[in-house]
Amino acid sequence: ETDKIEKIVSILAIYNSNLNQRLNKYVLAYKEKIIEWYKRVKSSELSFYDPRYQNNTLKQPKFIKDVSTDQLPRLYKILDILFSLFEQFGEVITDDLNIQINKDIITFEIIESKDTISHSITKEEAQRLVIYNDEVKRRSYVSKPKIPKYDYVPNGIFKIKLSNGKYIKDTKTIKLEDMIPETAILFYQCYFEICTRREKWEEAQRIREEEEQKARMLQERIDQE
Repeated sequence: ETDKIEKIVSILAIYNSNLNQRLNKYVLAYKEKIIEWYKRVKSSELSFYDPRYQNNTLKQPKFIKDVSTDQLPRLYKILDILFSLFEQFGEVITDDLNIQINKDIITFEIIESKDTISHSITKEEAQRLVIYNDEVKRRSYVSKPKIPKYDYVPNGIFKIKLSNGKYIKDTKTIKLEDMIPETAILFYQCYFEICTRREKWEEAQRIREEEEQKARMLQERIDQE
């Protein structure tokens, strides 16, 4: 463990995220999946009778539900930094883009924050309101169009949230890309929590199995007598 810690510290001391010229292989494959996903989304929105129509049966790639398309290049960059570093640490990147440390899998999210602003009514919504107001004059009850009060606009502020609920995020002066040591520590803290829980469970399971084995042996002796 001491050697591993020294290795991590030495890598972090000289790491420069700007030196990577080519994306990590896992990020490249992930990027291709996203490109294909958005192609399928676009083709699935065409008329069914359009020859370019194609039903989107693909599974939505991880992370993109919480990150705007404008910020995808930054998402790739952050993932590239994380995966490249943890591979240097000797850890494993799983096929579903988690990080495996020894026996344990560390899952995480990358989330882009959103600003809440007053909703700007669209042309279509305005037309629906006109139709509604006309209908109200002719009938006693008409369902009012549901128009949101607020819009939620992505603001480019990123957060990395781990499975234990802890997170690290952009500040007003520092981006996640410049908080690599702190991020690595957060992942290892999460790992130690998961590892401790697993080892406690395994020990409890071992004790249960031993007790069950003793009970079976006792029962066999009683049956033989």
